[in-house]
Amino acid sequence: MGTATDEFESCPLTEGQKGILTDLLFGGAPERYNIPRVSIWNELIDFHALESALQLIVDRHKALQWRLHRDEDGWNFRGSDQQISLTQTMTEVNDVRRLAEKLAWTPFDLEHGPLLRVALLSVGPAEHVLVVVMHHIISDGWSMQVFLRELFESYHALANQKQPSLPELPIQYADYALWQRERLTSPAMQNEVNYWRTVLADAPAQLSFPDADPTANDYSGETIHFRIDAETVEALKVLAKAENATLFMVLSAAFKWALYEVTGQTDLLVGTPVSGRDRPEVEHLIGFFVNTVILRTNLEGIQSFRELVRRERDVILDALDHAEVPFSWVSRSTGRIGGGGWLIDFALVVLEDLGRQTGDISRGTLPRYEIDGSSSKLNISLTLEADVQNWRGMLEINSALVNRSVARQLVTAFLDVLRQGTKFRERTPRSLQHLGLNTKSPVTIRVSPPRPSVGTVAVLNHTVTAAVRDLWQTALDYRDPEDDDEWFAWGGDSLGLTAFLWKIERDIGLSLDPAVIVRDARLGHIVEQLGCAERSFSLEKKHSRITQLSSAQFRLWFLNQMDPDSAAYNMGGSFDWPGTVDGQVLQSAVDHIVQRHESLRTTFSMSGGDPVQVISPSSEISVGIAEWAPDLDRSKREWLESQYRSVADHPFDLEHGPLLRVALLSVGPAEHVLVVVKHHIISDGWSMQVFLRELFESYHALANQKQPSLPELPIQYADYALWQRERLTSPAMQNEVNYWRTVLADAPAQLSFPDADPTANDYSGETIHFRIDAETVEALKVLAKAENATLFMVLSAAFKWALYEVTGQTDLLVGTPVSGRDRPEVEHLIGFFVNTVILRTNLEGIQSFRELVRRERDVILDAFSHQSLPFDELVRTLNPKRNSQVTPYGAIRIVFGEEDSSATLSESYRRVPTATRELLSLRIVADDAQLDCILISRRCAMSDTVNRIIADRFQEIIINKML
Repeated sequence: MGTATDEFESCPLTEGQKGILTDLLFGGAPERYNIPRVSIWNELIDFHALESALQLIVDRHKALQWRLHRDEDGWNFRGSDQQISLTQTMTEVNDVRRLAEKLAWTPFDLEHGPLLRVALLSVGPAEHVLVVVMHHIISDGWSMQVFLRELFESYHALANQKQPSLPELPIQYADYALWQRERLTSPAMQNEVNYWRTVLADAPAQLSFPDADPTANDYSGETIHFRIDAETVEALKVLAKAENATLFMVLSAAFKWALYEVTGQTDLLVGTPVSGRDRPEVEHLIGFFVNTVILRTNLEGIQSFRELVRRERDVILDALDHAEVPFSWVSRSTGRIGGGGWLIDFALVVLEDLGRQTGDISRGTLPRYEIDGSSSKLNISLTLEADVQNWRGMLEINSALVNRSVARQLVTAFLDVLRQGTKFRERTPRSLQHLGLNTKSPVTIRVSPPRPSVGTVAVLNHTVTAAVRDLWQTALDYRDPEDDDEWFAWGGDSLGLTAFLWKIERDIGLSLDPAVIVRDARLGHIVEQLGCAERSFSLEKKHSRITQLSSAQFRLWFLNQMDPDSAAYNMGGSFDWPGTVDGQVLQSAVDHIVQRHESLRTTFSMSGGDPVQVISPSSEISVGIAEWAPDLDRSKREWLESQYRSVADHPFDLEHGPLLRVALLSVGPAEHVLVVVKHHIISDGWSMQVFLRELFESYHALANQKQPSLPELPIQYADYALWQRERLTSPAMQNEVNYWRTVLADAPAQLSFPDADPTANDYSGETIHFRIDAETVEALKVLAKAENATLFMVLSAAFKWALYEVTGQTDLLVGTPVSGRDRPEVEHLIGFFVNTVILRTNLEGIQSFRELVRRERDVILDAFSHQSLPFDELVRTLNPKRNSQVTPYGAIRIVFGEEDSSATLSESYRRVPTATRELLSLRIVADDAQLDCILISRRCAMSDTVNRIIADRFQEIIINKML
């Protein structure tokens, strides 16, 4: 092949391009030759750098500058200096698909161009959808991946003030077009044509389907999506190896068997694409290289699926040996290029490891956006693509020729072939008719794991019962438990149950599903379930100094980018510390904790266009010390208030850090207040207790000239973040998504309160403090036990009743935090683990408070059984209508917890947030036998009067409704 020619006055069409043009001249739908690709970019975009990267790629690949031209010599391509502009549209999330599909299926003007369309649909500063559309006459699937990979690499180089480093192009597509034209006149090519003439002699007419008009030229398309699980794929690979075949050969045989089952025709022609890039010079070029080869198989006389695999193997090997001749030539040699349709009606495309081969550039954890075809080039096209563990399938149909019912029959038949083909390998064609095919059945294959034998359970029970009983006794503080003792009946709550299950996993090494245990929390049932439990796996240390963010961290990072001056996610508290305090020892204790927990040495920056955690080897956190002077014109409380706000209300710099502040406020020789403030992106409430407990223990050890003795940390938070990212792709997590999609279907808009503007960006909070006395708390516990509920369930029911009385709304959504620490390895870590679950309750038809408690009990048990899906993933997947000022679904919250007495630091001077993103939040803390309650509202969301009414109604409901 010759050297690169930079400029051509005109360029001839290749045979593939002529085929497309011929179809269009015969009335083919123009949009069916659009090649769209959509990528999610979860990052701040430098628009100028992206625009420059696009122009660089266009200048690099001359085919992207072409326009179709007709002169006395016929059709050819001409270059153009017309700019290909990058457009940006700000839009709402709900409009993204509509806009993307409009861009994808708007026809191109081949004569005026351009034949490339690039648009950025922006939902927020770091939430973008990149839409790239090329016309097939200048591109193909491989070319699209070349374009995206080079655009991605060039953009990130330019955004970092570097020159892109892309491989040199030895030729351009025009060189290939000229080379192909010369090649087609060679004797070798004539031999190829003769081969195909023989293979396709007397080829049958296209298949006819029920209710179809084969002469119709309506190319409207529909798509059916399905999945094939990893276990079935592995079985197919075993079968392929046994027959000296490839996985593609087995899948092709299964597709043809399914076609035969639905149509009854034995002589089948299926097209499949080959790259057409058998020369190294064209590997990195953008252009139309792809070719189609015909796989003609006759199923007449086939006695088994294995026999069909062997026949298909020979068909495919022969066809690929003669893949160089352009498909348009094969079509013309059969006389079926115009008027009567194409030579083939079906196509099979198998894309194995597509992302790894071509560099899928979708950023973050958002799933790739799928755009179903608005038109179909063929009657039926089956695409199979490797996707992590499973395979994704997509059956596209020409709606005018194949109705959806027939298409679904075909999908079901194809899966049953895979089901039966790998297990009952001597089945003959048409025998599937006797299997009772159900065309309405789901098309995703699920395989249940085997259960252990009864003998295994019995031995395991004998081994672990004593250890489980000891843990139960310690957790619930009573001796000699019996098998019928139930966790909640003996005063346990869901958080304690989670901790109990952790300890079982830590001490015994067996993992239980909390969703199963919460439904039946009897001791005997837990022991029984351990007999069926799988050996737990451990999180491992495998992160580097720079690593990914967890799902929750990404949300806070994104919100910080939008409003870097906000202190809404500062987590602070002040704690009484009686006695003398040695400031130098305190500083040493803080240094020890900071060195122990990488999260306290973490900052956040951009790397390769993505936000990352950067872990510093060391970080200096200076303990600020201030003393109150009696002669100041302020009281102790006023001075403490001012000092606290100076530490807590100042925003953190996520990029430069540090993200922890510690101060010691002294108001007397033996009277001190410790102030600790962290950014929520590195901490949560549990982490604050870990920090205080370890600080207290380290201080007293160092003060006595001893080294602190703290439990070893098996992992760090960055390891958890990587593990969580991997876990999000598991089938179990998809089940969680499906659960929440059902629960939150048609969820109502956020509650509206009098004189409120929930879109206002004032995050200042208004607080009301009140207490529930010990006698009332005890009565609440009695009510809870009578309804087989917990204290939290009763309080949640009361809060929702109060909301109903104030707003009149019966369908209520309230968020509540869960620890998110369902692994024993993270028990002693400082980091952002807490998750939010949504408690959706409908009060319609409720006749009594007790009835509401029972309903709330079921709501909470269900929600806690599906708490493993990160709230941020839930919001992104379900994509509710939202505004940037209010948390979707969780604008109203209830938080219930107990004091951690192990820290031994009395929190008598607790501070509450001065800023809040929730519209309304009720925080309840058990303090000895009483309950401390704080109702926090956004000033912009409701007046202080309304806040007070809700607080009053909550207290009245607890006292009156309960009775």
